[in-house]
Amino acid sequence: MKKLLFIFFISVLYFGANAQSWSLTGNAGTNPPTNYIGTSDCEPLIFKTYGIERMRLSKDMPALGIGTSDPLAPLHVHNRGRYLPCNLGNTAVIVGGIFPLMQFTTVFSTSGFTASYDDSNNFFLTQNESANFTIEGVGGGLTITPNGNIGIGTSIPQAKLDVAGSLKATSATISGALNAQSACFNGSVSIGSYSSAINLDVIGKIRAEEIKVCLNHGCDYVFEEDYSLMNLNDLNTFIKTHRHLPDVAPAAVMEAEGINLSEMNALLLRKVEELTLYIIQIENRLAEIERKDMDNEEN
Repeated sequence: MKKLLFIFFISVLYFGANAQSWSLTGNAGTNPPTNYIGTSDCEPLIFKTYGIERMRLSKDMPALGIGTSDPLAPLHVHNRGRYLPCNLGNTAVIVGGIFPLMQFTTVFSTSGFTASYDDSNNFFLTQNESANFTIEGVGGGLTITPNGNIGIGTSIPQAKLDVAGSLKATSATISGALNAQSACFNGSVSIGSYSSAINLDVIGKIRAEEIKVCLNHGCDYVFEEDYSLMNLNDLNTFIKTHRHLPDVAPAAVMEAEGINLSEMNALLLRKVEELTLYIIQIENRLAEIERKDMDNEEN
């Protein structure tokens, strides 16, 4: 009887031990609901190497922490610094520089793509290959080429910023050339300066095939019967005294304050129309003199 009990006890231990074992060389005939790697109580699953915790699956939420014992997201990666090799104690050494968080490589890329930060908490996404870095959305994306050009809506940007579409900005400062098929600015634009209280401020030259200046009013009133035209004697006196035409600002004022192109064009047109009236007056006087001379000759 004692022998039978001993055999039964050994058998229970044997089969129980084999039922609970998990082979390190692979397992077959597993049942996922009952065979798994993990904990059955409210404790985290911890992975260690060299006796040091490297990774942890949270005890009460689906959060995996790498380099941290308190993961705050489904994947929380924390770089504690550079580790010494095992033969030197495998402790973390905090030194300045770049700290990689994640590295992505494929069979086609041995260097791949890196997410990292530095000792000033600056975050970097780095394309380590001589290839484009692209962020793609449903309606388009952003591409950074190896030479640093950025394309929005185009994968082959031809400038540091190449936008295939519209561009909206509250304010912008451009140092260098701006090439655009069309541009719409809602606000002030300064070229050659960095601030302006007017809509368009240009320090330098402007080249255009056509410029349209809108006038508030024309100058046809000069030809009205009641228009008061300064006589030539008074005009002569004014010019000798002031050295400029009436209603025209002196040269010193123009040089200091510039001119209003719309107002100046209207003023110049008025002066041309007044000049036309002077010519007509002179022509009428000459005609009257000629008529009197002819009458005297006939008499």
